[in-house]
Amino acid sequence: MNVKILREVNLNMSKENMMKETAKKLRNEILKGNYDEKQILTLLLSYVIETIDNTIKDKDDKRLYS
Repeated sequence: MNVKILREVNLNMSKENMMKETAKKLRNEILKGNYDEKQILTLLLSYVIETIDNTIKDKDDKRLYS
């Protein structure tokens, strides 16, 4: 499910805008009520992990180019 949402996000967006758009899409899916608690927690955890990974990659990229 998370992969589907990420594929729908425009790849030309900045990483920050992409994460915001993904968060909005996740929120909308959760509010539709199609998921149980375990699925919601899995979605949110995957989003948090992805956000952390992107933050680490951004810091690593900045170190490479400084």
